[in-house]
Amino acid sequence: MARRLRDPKSIAYALVSELSVSTYCAPVSIEVFQARRREAEAALANVDDAYLRNFYSAILAWDEVNRGRLTEARAAVRRLMVNGVSMNDPRSVGYATAMRALIAILSDNYEAGLEIADLGINTSHAPFERAIASSARNIALVLLNKPGGLDEVGGYIAKCAENGWTLFLSGPDNLWGVGLAMNGRIDEGLRYIEQTISRRDQEGYRASADWCRLFLCEVYLDILSGKGKPSLGLFLRNFRSLASVLTFGAKRIRVLIEQVRSNPQFDRDGHFIGRAEMILGLLYKAKKKKALAQTHLTEARRIVSAFGPSPMLARIDAALGELIGPPG
Repeated sequence: MARRLRDPKSIAYALVSELSVSTYCAPVSIEVFQARRREAEAALANVDDAYLRNFYSAILAWDEVNRGRLTEARAAVRRLMVNGVSMNDPRSVGYATAMRALIAILSDNYEAGLEIADLGINTSHAPFERAIASSARNIALVLLNKPGGLDEVGGYIAKCAENGWTLFLSGPDNLWGVGLAMNGRIDEGLRYIEQTISRRDQEGYRASADWCRLFLCEVYLDILSGKGKPSLGLFLRNFRSLASVLTFGAKRIRVLIEQVRSNPQFDRDGHFIGRAEMILGLLYKAKKKKALAQTHLTEARRIVSAFGPSPMLARIDAALGELIGPPG
């Protein structure tokens, strides 16, 4: 489409829009994305439009997040803030702050994610960046299992659905079922997660669907490893789903992980593949398959350690320490 346009601003808008679409629902390889990026930057060089430049910078950061390239995502966020300061446009600070919150959440640093998201909501100037920060806040609320958090998140999901905010809805919607399971509504929670994966697949947002698959694996893993052993009443209320997970959960995790691994958008050395390796390592650890557990956890550590210290890395190190045991 951009090739048929003549006006420089229209060409730039078309090229940036193509990049945005590819980031969410028409993923391309990093090589193809970089080629399109160079084309967009050449067009942007002839356009003086602060909003478009900020939006373009945000797309670059979000593409890196969707690929799991957290080091590159952090660098893109820094550039976004620098560009905003140089253009005296405060909207970039809102974009960058919301992105920082999402990156913290991906690293399992949920408290930091909530704090940064609240900062983003309070400092944002435009509705779009405020909505991104609000989505990050609601994701963090579910994962932290804050008192009353599930009700707040449910209200936000309903508001997004009513307004047709599909993009802002996807993150909290992915976690709603996890929140239900964390609060003892395991049957309902697992069913909701499966339905959410189907919704993301139907929307074409595969990166989000695969993120949801990883969270489903984590719920299965908690059940299989006996984390937070359920009371008799909780077990009876959720007997069907618990029995199914205990019988078929390990196989289901492996199938889900293969689906995640097959996503060509994900960097092989990125966060999502690292999390997939961690989940497999923890699964085999729970199954007392020490060699397999150590292999996958070691690979997870290789990937995740490149992003710096994080609760996720600490979790991997703790599991490896339990496998290897104290020295001597």
